[in-house]
Amino acid sequence: MTEVTFEDAVHGSIKIDPVLQEFISTNQFTRLKHIKQLGAASYVFLGATHSRFAHCIGTAHLAGQFLSALETASPDHFRHVTRTDKLCVQLAGLCHDIGHGPFSHLWERVVSQLQDDKNQQVHHEDISLKMLDHLIRKNPDIKKKAGLTDDDIMFVKELINPYKIRQSSRSKPELNFLYQIVANCDTGIDVDKFDYLARDAMHTKQQISFDSRLLLQNCAVREYQGVTHVVFHERVLPCIMELFESRRKMHRQVYQDRRVKGLERLLMRAIEQSLEHVRVNSRTGPMSLLSAHSDMDVFGRLDDSILQRIKAEGPDAAKQDIMKMQSLDLGVCIDGGLVDCDDLQSVDYRQLECQLRSEVSHSGQQLDVWLIPQKLDYSQKSENPLSKVLLYNDMGVFPLSPPYLARISPKTLEDHNLLVFSNRRPENMAQLYKLITKTLANNGITLVRANPSATSNKHAASAAWKGVVRSGASSDLTPRSSRRRTSEEHSYFEDAPPVAKQNNMA
Repeated sequence: MTEVTFEDAVHGSIKIDPVLQEFISTNQFTRLKHIKQLGAASYVFLGATHSRFAHCIGTAHLAGQFLSALETASPDHFRHVTRTDKLCVQLAGLCHDIGHGPFSHLWERVVSQLQDDKNQQVHHEDISLKMLDHLIRKNPDIKKKAGLTDDDIMFVKELINPYKIRQSSRSKPELNFLYQIVANCDTGIDVDKFDYLARDAMHTKQQISFDSRLLLQNCAVREYQGVTHVVFHERVLPCIMELFESRRKMHRQVYQDRRVKGLERLLMRAIEQSLEHVRVNSRTGPMSLLSAHSDMDVFGRLDDSILQRIKAEGPDAAKQDIMKMQSLDLGVCIDGGLVDCDDLQSVDYRQLECQLRSEVSHSGQQLDVWLIPQKLDYSQKSENPLSKVLLYNDMGVFPLSPPYLARISPKTLEDHNLLVFSNRRPENMAQLYKLITKTLANNGITLVRANPSATSNKHAASAAWKGVVRSGASSDLTPRSSRRRTSEEHSYFEDAPPVAKQNNMA
């Protein structure tokens, strides 16, 4: 086995360990070359044609760099870490996304919402574990060539999905920090995020302020409450905050851009309509796309080329949706705002959409309307990711104190936005606003609009204006006292300097 070097647009030259190259060269891994990292976003962001293949190699590379940085900073904690342990961490970074289906996350959303049992959701992390087993079965000599045991593979699978019960011999307090490198379920600070933020931002021409190199230069391993953790020097707290804000920014401006969400809706609908029309051969005969994830041999043959099969074999309705995708015929956004509801997690937007369509139809307006929800958070839904971050200085290891955490954190950690689209601009907008408001209210939902003129309720209008500030650039994790506002931001704040106000008036 010889060492291989890849030239990467994000990280430069990447030297790959011969063991990792054995896995990279398999058919199960190389299929990732044909799965776009950002799915339908490439129709809007023309440079976003990068693949899961590149992301996985980049993640493995960063896992190696992270390990080297930790060992340099904390050599005592690496006395029990073997070369095989380090190799397993890099292998986990390499294989963490091999369970993605066509168009990445979009595929699992389609399959999940069509499951008879809503508790049986499909997650690519779980499929990655099955695909890794399948890869090893199809390449029986790979473990021997790599020098890996069954326990090593179990450890790799635990690193890919650390939410699973740990059963390998590495599930010890002194090796806990190894589980916080590839997929950190404690804080969300991991090399998976480091790579996809840098890679996606570069290919979509987004400016993000986070730079993982600063964290790698200020990381260490420390024991806290009897367990080893990856910790960071207190001076890089602003960089950690920028990580979560950059993730939110990418969701707001790329992943959940209204055009991207509109394209995903069309693509998901085309796939749904074609599930029983387009079949894949299996050992037991033709198999529906809906069941493909249950057979790794079948699933391993699925990639973005499924779109061409839908265009050739799918029903006419699916072909029409694909034509709309290609021409960016996404409809007209006629309403939108922040969702105010006592139980946001229980909102069924598909049912809500059916109700709204029924109301619009009964009103006599010949419109096709649909809903596009957007959910923005800082990686842990309504929880504050900073609350679990451990920092260190010369005095020891510590979490952020609750008073300090409250001062530096945004007021809202999770925002649910709702956009209402139509196939054309309605003739009676006022009537449609009332229908939308009524339908949402019947489901215990208030739509807090940004446009005060869209509602006669002055209190709601005021709340909507505050909502724009909250969900816009001012809601980041950077302390307000230390962050310099842009000229565009000043117009949102009542306490803007007089000069800024004069400029706005001019």
